[in-house]
Amino acid sequence: MVGAREVYANSPPSFATVDAFNPDTNLWDAAGTWPNVPVLGQFGNGKDSAGNVYAGNWDRFNSANGTWTDIVPGGSGPIVRTPTFHDSLRNTMGCIMWGDGFGSNVPQVNILRYDIASNTRSGVTLSGSGLSQFTADRPSYAGGDYCPDNDKFLFYDGKGAAAGRMYWITPNSGANWDVSVASFDAGSATLPATSGGGTNGKMWYVPRLKGFVLMPSSAVGLYFMRTG
Repeated sequence: MVGAREVYANSPPSFATVDAFNPDTNLWDAAGTWPNVPVLGQFGNGKDSAGNVYAGNWDRFNSANGTWTDIVPGGSGPIVRTPTFHDSLRNTMGCIMWGDGFGSNVPQVNILRYDIASNTRSGVTLSGSGLSQFTADRPSYAGGDYCPDNDKFLFYDGKGAAAGRMYWITPNSGANWDVSVASFDAGSATLPATSGGGTNGKMWYVPRLKGFVLMPSSAVGLYFMRTG
């Protein structure tokens, strides 16, 4: 847990602590084992396949040795929020947001891509059959993850009228990516609306299962979609 944002019924509502759970001992590590996030408010949003966690202000946490690195000197540039994913084919980190990802800021699609090997970042635009619907949904607190089975990113908001409407976004090495509304096979379950707090990290790709697990809310349990 790389920081905790807006913890319900707490004051202050957010915490900079980094806490880790050890599956071998079935216990949490002692408090203070890991260094706090460098900037309160800029928490872990995504991780690469090596287990490194990327925070909103372009800091990277090495989970092997517990150190933080400012991967973009000075931390300047747009804030990275959710959903953030690792494109394992191109070894890049991507972040897809409407506005600031939380329903505010300039009403537009914002995509940031960070190339791990070259330590460079760039902006990306969207086009395709799903763009108009994506723009109309104005997603906030959305979730998603990269699917190596078909080299696509699955994006989901799921609040209100957007319940059940998922998007496939196809990354590439260029500056424009395609977005389309995902379709499901006959007999698929109808997804309930996401809770008011959003999807955030409650949807992820599970390599062993070759598919996505989604928890729209704690009240409805888990849903699974196979992709490979």
